[in-house]
Amino acid sequence: MIQRILPIALLGSAALFADEISVSGPMMGMVSAADGIRPVLGFPGAAYVGAVLPLDVTPDSVMIAPELSYALFSAAGKLMVLDGSIGKIVVREVTGTAGVASAWFSPAGKSALLLSADGVTAQLLTGLPAGPRITAVFTVSDGLKVAAVSDDAQHVLTSSSAGLLTQWDGDGTLRGTIAIRGVLALQFFNQSSDALVASRSDGKLYKLRDSGDVVFVRDVDAIAVATSNDDSVIYAASAAGQLLAIRDTGELIGSYSPPITPTRVRRMGGVFSLNEYDGGPLAIFDGSQMWMIPPAKDGGAQ
Repeated sequence: MIQRILPIALLGSAALFADEISVSGPMMGMVSAADGIRPVLGFPGAAYVGAVLPLDVTPDSVMIAPELSYALFSAAGKLMVLDGSIGKIVVREVTGTAGVASAWFSPAGKSALLLSADGVTAQLLTGLPAGPRITAVFTVSDGLKVAAVSDDAQHVLTSSSAGLLTQWDGDGTLRGTIAIRGVLALQFFNQSSDALVASRSDGKLYKLRDSGDVVFVRDVDAIAVATSNDDSVIYAASAAGQLLAIRDTGELIGSYSPPITPTRVRRMGGVFSLNEYDGGPLAIFDGSQMWMIPPAKDGGAQ
């Protein structure tokens, strides 16, 4: 079931939750660490993980956005935006949302579907990071496992614990279900209503058109997917530990064996990050070359 509501501006009158946070050097993105949120500073080939960003609260959950150098985090039942997209880092409190457990971002990071801490409610949040607003509220009675949002926030895909893949319009209109089960990864193409769907049940990668038509791409046991900026190449992290480059026709044009097993393919500062930060190095890839970003040396606040 879905509840339709009017768009609501979320930034309250007291937008700043903390003082501005300064970092030394250009910032490629952010990572979630066991001790907080850390910036990734520098540029490919000369990047490093910085010290923990000093916050007034301890995050309960952290959701790093692609491309735009910002993060959402939940703390004490509130949703916060840690925004580094404007040349400095500020923390803003977002009102009108409950505690958030998970988030799935659009390819450009301007919209996200938020799963509440109770696991029942999902909210479509648009206008990120500077002017977020809720445009639809979903009641996910059978559990939300993975989701995707298009760049224009007009299309939403959800996959439930019951295994159903569901299409929605951005205004909350249910369009129907798709006969693909065991969905492990979803990603819309850039500025498109078509999406990539990776099924663990049959180990196949599909292209789902806005019409609901399903096009087989390739046999790939993918755990994460993304596309190049021009959508000409699909990047898939496989369960076998490889990073594959595939045309949407299914042609395999590249196979890479990163020194770290890839667990994701997420944009960060013009490249793709391939693993979660666990205190060790980060693997990044620009479509042709791979670099390792060393872990942080200083665990203190910056």
